[in-house]
Amino acid sequence: MLATMTVDEHDQCLQKCAEKPRCKAVNFFHPFAYQEKGFCELLTEGQLDNPSLMRPFRKATYYEKIRCRELDDVEDVEETPVATASGSDITEKLPEDVVREKKIDMSKLMKKLSAKVKEFNGASGGFRAAR
Repeated sequence: MLATMTVDEHDQCLQKCAEKPRCKAVNFFHPFAYQEKGFCELLTEGQLDNPSLMRPFRKATYYEKIRCRELDDVEDVEETPVATASGSDITEKLPEDVVREKKIDMSKLMKKLSAKVKEFNGASGGFRAAR
């Protein structure tokens, strides 16, 4: 464990973790009815680093710091083969048709990416709650 503190809201806990490079995850314990503040644990290990430390708590939420993937991590869209047989049922694609298909595939990829970015940037600012 890196640090513990009381906080007003879970986003303060997430912000404290984001400020510390060694912080990999947080446990935010929601305040009970008689408490004004919540409790925050900054963790140096995530659930994959040390799964034995994961325990269920009714009024707690675990958040893990995640990073965006690099462009190199994304697989390239498969190349569309150009048919060269003549006089058969296979029709030859024109280069502009191939380019149009790649643009459509890229458009689909960008829509999916946009949705994931919105999910990522939701109210938790770069953190996601463990499922």
